[in-house]
Amino acid sequence: MRDLMTVQRAVSILAASILMTLFTTRAQAAEQGVQITRLKDRLRVEIDGRLFTEYRFANVPRPFFYPVNWLDGETGMTRNYPMVE
Repeated sequence: MRDLMTVQRAVSILAASILMTLFTTRAQAAEQGVQITRLKDRLRVEIDGRLFTEYRFANVPRPFFYPVNWLDGETGMTRNYPMVE
């Protein structure tokens, strides 16, 4: 149980770090083609108009990034389960 809590804490810290990095460099990144769009249930991150990832936070037990794509916007870097069955 303690190991699970440690992993969850590490994932939370990683997610917070990624989001802080994305938001603190938003002005600089906008010039480089990075777009962050807030939707009702998630944040959508696009690079040069192609989907990079979405941070899904509504109606889920804990927030997560899905999908995480390569820079081409098509090659998935994460598994689909359990988000897509």
